[in-house]
Amino acid sequence: MTWGLYRNALNDTQKARNKND
Repeated sequence: MTWGLYRNALNDTQKARNKND
Protein backbone atom coordinates (compact mmCIF):
# COMPACT_ATOMS: atom_id res chain seq x y z
CA MET A 1 0.00 0.00 0.00
CA THR A 2 1.41 3.38 -1.00
CA TRP A 3 0.22 5.38 2.00
CA GLY A 4 3.00 7.93 1.51
CA LEU A 5 1.81 8.70 -2.03
CA TYR A 6 -1.78 9.04 -0.86
CA ARG A 7 -0.80 11.42 1.91
CA ASN A 8 1.41 13.39 -0.47
CA ALA A 9 -1.50 13.86 -2.87
CA LEU A 10 -3.77 14.94 -0.02
CA ASN A 11 -1.19 17.46 1.19
CA ASP A 12 -0.84 18.80 -2.36
CA THR A 13 -4.60 19.24 -2.63
CA GLN A 14 -4.77 21.06 0.69
CA LYS A 15 -1.90 23.34 -0.34
CA ALA A 16 -3.61 24.13 -3.64
CA ARG A 17 -6.86 24.93 -1.84
CA ASN A 18 -5.02 27.22 0.56
CA LYS A 19 -3.44 29.04 -2.38
CA ASN A 20 -6.82 29.36 -4.10
CA ASP A 21 -8.30 30.91 -0.99
